[in-house]
Amino acid sequence: MRVSDADIRERRANLIQILQNDADISLAELSSVLEVSESTVRRDMNYLKERNILSTSIKNSNGQFTTNFVPEFDNDLMFNTKVEEKEAIAKEAASMLESGDVVYINSSSTALRVIKYITCGFVTVITNNARAIFEPVNPNVKIILTGGEIIQNNSVGNVKFCTTGDYAISTIKNILANVCILGISGISAEKGISSAAIDELTVNREMINSCLGKVIIVADNRKIGFNHNYIFSDIENVDYLITDNEAKTIELDKIKKEGVEIIQVNV
Repeated sequence: MRVSDADIRERRANLIQILQNDADISLAELSSVLEVSESTVRRDMNYLKERNILSTSIKNSNGQFTTNFVPEFDNDLMFNTKVEEKEAIAKEAASMLESGDVVYINSSSTALRVIKYITCGFVTVITNNARAIFEPVNPNVKIILTGGEIIQNNSVGNVKFCTTGDYAISTIKNILANVCILGISGISAEKGISSAAIDELTVNREMINSCLGKVIIVADNRKIGFNHNYIFSDIENVDYLITDNEAKTIELDKIKKEGVEIIQVNV
């Protein structure tokens, strides 16, 4: 049976996620987790390397990989994966908003999807996500872009279309929101919330600092219990975590004990 393009894209995105969380995983283990042959895993890795999405080398002694680079941004491959989960999570987050809210939304693909589901009265969204201009928007929703330096086509071919830098930070510091909705690369009770993109740490941190009300983290099951390189906030700053029903219960319980209200959506 022919595998669909969507299935292949999902598998390759899962491969990237696995390598982000365990750079020393073996070829045999990758094959088992992804439920494909070792030759398919090699083809996927070659595909990602040819497009500068992933750079790896194989250790001849034990057949393991050393990961030199993994994506830091929501490129097209990652943006269009776990779509069903992201849409359900985003819809739930939008349902928590009320008329008159001023909302921070960061550059994540899950947080971005919240915008099209906002149906209550007048809401102002402040975001550093340039993709927001392409989102369908309720007429009562006002979008304000922070401005700043654009993270776009960098030397390794990643694309995120978000803004960072002093100008973006200055805008955020001058606007007090009452809701902050952030997508993240990882969240755990021990380390808090983290990002794989160092350029976004200050923006994410300042959005939390400039929020007078609830901080909502939106993250599919792949992000729960994982820590990425760049920590930008303690878990105590999080009020709600919205995730899907495939998230690890043991990790959710740990996060819940830290005072975070957990909301799981069925997919």
